[in-house]
This record gives sequence, C-alpha cells and structure tokens, in this order.
Amino acid sequence: MVMNGYRRVWEDNFKGDKLDSSKWTREVGVMTKVYKASGEDATEVKDVIDFADTEQNAYVKDGELHIVGRHDGEHKYSGGTVRTVDNMAFLYGYLEVEAKFGPGMGAIPAIWMNSGG
Repeated sequence: MVMNGYRRVWEDNFKGDKLDSSKWTREVGVMTKVYKASGEDATEVKDVIDFADTEQNAYVKDGELHIVGRHDGEHKYSGGTVRTVDNMAFLYGYLEVEAKFGPGMGAIPAIWMNSGG
C-alpha cells in the first residue's frame, strides 16, 4: 500500500530462494551475556550467541524472510540478523513492515530503525 502523496522508493517482497545481497547483508558477530543463575548460591552463567553469515539462521522461503534463533548446546545459541546498512536510505516518508514473531522462551524479536547520521 502506498500512502497518499508518497511514492515507493524501496521494497523487497523476498521473491526467489536467496536473500538479495544488493539490499541486505547478514550481520556477523558474537554476543556474550553473563548473568547469575537464580538461587542463594547462584553461580555466574555465560550464554554465547553466534550471529554467522549462514542460511541456517536467516533465509528466504516462499516469499518470506525467516530469521531463526537456535539452541546449539548448553549456553550456546545461534541467531540471525539482517540489515540494510548502506543499501537503503531516505529522508522523510514512511516505512511499512509486515512481520510475525513466533513464540519462544528468551526470544527477543525486533525491528530496528536507525539513522545513518
């Protein structure tokens, strides 16, 4: 849907079977979360989340982008993030996103919109 008075300048309907690399890049890195387990004699726990450039965690299927978090072992997880940095920028307008977030304990789904300035 295009709102009155605006014209579409960028879109992706996720056609095909691969992420369009002219529009998207996978974010790569490792995030470590350290916390105390519950209880009086709690010990420190370190969770490691690996964001890799892999189709296991971020892929296109049936016209949809799938971003998946996985439990890869005790305190080890993998996740997917994609970004449009340096691929999309505009001044003024509106953004339309259709998203569905699945259930999951500890899942932190998000759509971030950051200025490039």
